[in-house]
Amino acid sequence: MRAALFALIFTTTSFGCASRSEPGETAPPSTASAGTERPRTENEQMQDKLTEAESARGEAKTKALIEKEAADLELANTRKVIHDKVQSDFDASARRFNGLKEKAGKATAAKKKKTTQTIADIAKQEAAVMASIAKLRDATGPDWEGAKTEVDAGMVAYDKSIGALE
Repeated sequence: MRAALFALIFTTTSFGCASRSEPGETAPPSTASAGTERPRTENEQMQDKLTEAESARGEAKTKALIEKEAADLELANTRKVIHDKVQSDFDASARRFNGLKEKAGKATAAKKKKTTQTIADIAKQEAAVMASIAKLRDATGPDWEGAKTEVDAGMVAYDKSIGALE
């Protein structure tokens, strides 16, 4: 049995496998020579043009998508810078207000009575501005512009009230 199996394997690998060529042999001639290609039909030419057009459309879409992503990233960075500036301005105003509250707490009874209502009104404005800054931070798209306008108006009123308290 082993001898028969060995004989079968030997004959198929030695005689049946002509895939190895001898070093002196050349490759069989190809069906299409380098200089004589068959002419392309109109259908093949049309298919080539359609493929090129589709490829160009795909490249244009990719380029537009990349440009849109870059513009969105730039817009997000700009909005973050604006938010950070608004937050910084608010923090400075809040420090001024807290200093004035401490000063008013040390004042005489007559001055305290006069400033207590003003401080309460400013505290309400402060809370409103903080809420609008939070809304600005979370806003996107067209809502962002409205939130920015609301923050700006609130900050102006808040600073004006603090200035009046001083």
